[in-house]
Amino acid sequence: MFEDSPFGVTAAKAAHMTAIAVPDEAMADSKYHHADQIIRKLADFDLTAYGLPPRP
Repeated sequence: MFEDSPFGVTAAKAAHMTAIAVPDEAMADSKYHHADQIIRKLADFDLTAYGLPPRP
């Protein structure tokens, strides 16, 4: 699950989901310490790291 909110990351983790944080640049990364990964933009997400085919 992709989330831009620390509370969304918390909810995803409570549901035993993988949480990828895509925070607003005004938010500190420390607010997302419980995320599985933090990326700056969706294009930075490595599909192959999660068993998905690469982008064309």
